[in-house]
Amino acid sequence: MSVLTGSERRRIDTAARALRRVPAQGSPEAVLDALARCAPIVCGSVGTMSGRESNSIVSHFIRLPPEVSEGWVTTPRAHLTRMLSSLVPASPGTLISDTEAITGHFREELVLLQRLRAAGLGEGAGYKVSARPTEAGTRAHRFMTFALDDGQTFTREHHHLLAQLQPAVHAALDRLCVPLVASQSILAQIVEEQTIGFMCLSKNRAIVETNERFHELVMRFSHAASVEGGRRVLLQFVERILDETRGQRVWCLQHKDGAAQVKISTHHLAKESHLVGEDVQLVMMQEFSAHPPARPLDLAGLTGREQEIARLLIEKGLSCKQIADHLAVSPRTVGKHVENIYRKRNVHSRPELVALFR
Repeated sequence: MSVLTGSERRRIDTAARALRRVPAQGSPEAVLDALARCAPIVCGSVGTMSGRESNSIVSHFIRLPPEVSEGWVTTPRAHLTRMLSSLVPASPGTLISDTEAITGHFREELVLLQRLRAAGLGEGAGYKVSARPTEAGTRAHRFMTFALDDGQTFTREHHHLLAQLQPAVHAALDRLCVPLVASQSILAQIVEEQTIGFMCLSKNRAIVETNERFHELVMRFSHAASVEGGRRVLLQFVERILDETRGQRVWCLQHKDGAAQVKISTHHLAKESHLVGEDVQLVMMQEFSAHPPARPLDLAGLTGREQEIARLLIEKGLSCKQIADHLAVSPRTVGKHVENIYRKRNVHSRPELVALFR
């Protein structure tokens, strides 16, 4: 590690003090402002990836223009996985610029980069914050993404300074509970299981936070919602949801193939009663099979406990937390059993498991 100059040390100390002053229910923008003392960062996001693939990503956006936020959410899963592949094994404090990680034809294919340029933004980068075990037995990788003004680039000095600030960044994000799901009971289940799509919106209907499952369901049910495809399909769908769920109504849509349906609801999360920096509107989308299992469950090869949990998953539609409460065991234990069920049936999600018995 190279020796810090006096000027670099002062910048790090100033940024670290600013990070330590970020209050528990403060704004994530304060973290960005602190880091901007050591790199010319103008906007970005905080994300967690709690599984092995990008369908477990939850993203919290900070000052990103709406078209860029939607561009991130609607980036194809394979592209997201490739974009973040270098961050997963990276050590905390590592900064990887997009010019390093995204090259050749892949760079030309990414609509997200085109939207960044159209918004007057330049080089971007991913910053590894931490990695921790989850109750489901996987690891949750927390990362930040940064964007600079057009024409600016990350230098070796920026990499070096941001690496020194990783402990303070980690502590600040933990105090803020960003992404929101870190300590919110209403959202914790959503993140661990990834069976429910969710999006949090600010008062002016800007995207605050969302998971990849939400986008997947929007794409699947956009035809049923009479939403045309295109660049703004996500935001158009959200506008329809807010209209259809006014007055605490639940909006149900059936897929065009008739095999699945989705239940959509909205909930107000007030700053005073939740650990969030501002009042947000929570939009939830949950998919169900439109038909009960058409034939008896073939649970051969599963243990007795796995068979019991499989029935609760498929026939009752219970969540892992509900199953844990029903069986008086921990959610972690249920998560392990569910992983074993998926592995033995060669599936990766609840909808795939249910589809085996249609």
